[in-house]
Order: sequence, then C-alpha cells, then structure tokens
Amino acid sequence: NIYVNPAWNLGASLAKGDILCFLNDDLQPRDEVYAYALDLFEGDADSRFGLIGMDYRQPAGALGHAIVSWRTNAHFGAMIFTRAKDFRPIPDSIKIWWGDEYLVFLNFLRNKQILELHGYLEAVSHDQEVSISLNTDRSAFNRIINRDTFLWLEIHRRLLLLRHKPLRTLAHSLRRRALGVFGASRSIP
Repeated sequence: NIYVNPAWNLGASLAKGDILCFLNDDLQPRDEVYAYALDLFEGDADSRFGLIGMDYRQPAGALGHAIVSWRTNAHFGAMIFTRAKDFRPIPDSIKIWWGDEYLVFLNFLRNKQILELHGYLEAVSHDQEVSISLNTDRSAFNRIINRDTFLWLEIHRRLLLLRHKPLRTLAHSLRRRALGVFGASRSIP
C-alpha cells in the first residue's frame, strides 16, 4: 500500500488519456457520471474548469453540477476528474488526506473553476484508523498550505505594487535583500 495521494500521483504519471479520474474503491457512481464529466470538459473550450469533484451532500437525484467558490464539503476527493495536463503531483508528505484540498488550492491559484457533481450516488465508510491518518495528513497539509499561501500572497502583493509604484517596490525589495531578511517575519518600512 503506497497510500492514496502517492497512488494518485503514480496513476497520473502512468495515464495515457487526456482526462484523469481518481475514484475511491468504496464509491459506486452511476454509469453515466463518467460521460457527464467528460462532456463538461469537452464543452469547456477555454479550459476554465480545473477540477470536478462530488457534492457529498447531494448524492441522489438528478445528475448535475454547480460551480463552487471553494471545496465546500467533505469527501470531495472520493471522486475527482481533471485534465491530465493540469494535474500537479501532491507532495509526498501528504499521504492519505488533504490531497484533494491541495489540488483545489492549486487550481484556484491558477484561476480555474471547481465544479461539484450531484446526483451520482455513493457509499463511504469510516473507522478509528481513518481519524488518526486524517489528523496526521491535516498537519502536513496545513504546513504546506500556510507556506504556499504566504508565498503566493507576497508575490501577488509585489506584482500589484510593481504595477502602481515600480521604483518604490524595487527599492523596497533591494533594501530587504541587502539586509538579508527576505522571508523573515518582521517587515521593513
């Protein structure tokens, strides 16, 4: 057993098709779910869609989808579709949980839309071992997301400043670099 997230990485690296589907072994979606997801990607000529996951709150009913502003429910990653060209490997330190959060985060950083499918039917099980692995991977995910969020916000802030005040921003960066405090928690005026 190489764990879920390393298995996703391995599967993505070996896949031959344009669309990847990561599906938990305890999930039994309706047959038409695959064609539905493929149709969504094929109809997305501008490649706006990054991920298609499942809306755990609405497993039954008519098959459909909604655009979400963030992964809004548990078990989103029990079924994920993405383009092979858009997949980025999940860090090795995240073994079982939070791989879907990582993929969602990367897609939002790239301004991709996230879709949730409803009406697909599914079954999920939990036990004590799940809670232990969930907490271990949550800690690893939080370290990565905190680091990457800080870096992304810092880059975004600098790009905005460059657009409006290029000389001041350049001088500020040079001052920080000369003092050797780039990335430090204290700031220089």
